[in-house]
Amino acid sequence: MMGLARPTILSATIPAVRSKATGFAGPARRSASGGLEQLARPRPLGFSGSSVPQAPPFASAGSLRRAARGAARHTRGMPSSAPPATSLSAPPYALRPFAASHLALYVALFTDAEVMRSVGGPMARERAERAASAALRHQHDAQGRFRHWVIAHPEGAAGLLGLALRGEAWHDGDAELGVLLWPAWQARGAATATIRAVRPWAFDVAGLSALVCHHAIGHAGAAALMRRVGFEACAARADVVQASGWECRNPARAAAQRDGRDALD
Repeated sequence: MMGLARPTILSATIPAVRSKATGFAGPARRSASGGLEQLARPRPLGFSGSSVPQAPPFASAGSLRRAARGAARHTRGMPSSAPPATSLSAPPYALRPFAASHLALYVALFTDAEVMRSVGGPMARERAERAASAALRHQHDAQGRFRHWVIAHPEGAAGLLGLALRGEAWHDGDAELGVLLWPAWQARGAATATIRAVRPWAFDVAGLSALVCHHAIGHAGAAALMRRVGFEACAARADVVQASGWECRNPARAAAQRDGRDALD
């Protein structure tokens, strides 16, 4: 949803549960009625081989994968006051709260070899389905540790964006940002637009102190993206190997801290 070492994918934070009604048919596209239809495979959008980045979907997909692995484990000791995910505008994209109708998209992304090639490889389908199921539980739980959105576009679903809480509370806490994009949607501004759109929700609604993200060392495109959306380089987490770390501090909290220091001086 970087967040999570990643391809042009930012951390990966996204989980699914098998739906008897829909199953897991594959990724989704927007229908004429505005809903998301399941597809057997992601629909290519005319990108030439030279146009698609050779790194993961977008900057810190590793974060999303780590979140997917850990989602099922976080069933106890959940934090309180977790705000619900809401629809966010990011023209020409939109962030739609992750729902049961998006389980197929979640599983399709995490089991796709091309999408996951720089994030440790694709997940086994059964594992991805469990992760998706866990993500959905957290999404609708007032004490959930994860919030996910589908990156929607009039032409179809571009991918997923996720936030994974680090610590025990959303308010004044940190969350890892992750994004997974279908290769056809890379280099089309989706990551830039949606990260900028989720940042006010993270700081003003969830009350986070900071967003963090990781990507593979030497991934120049991901580093440029992080700088473009206002992140600054920081030390990588100790449990994230061979990764570059980035963070974006809540500007209101940072200003208050500066004012407090000035008052003491």
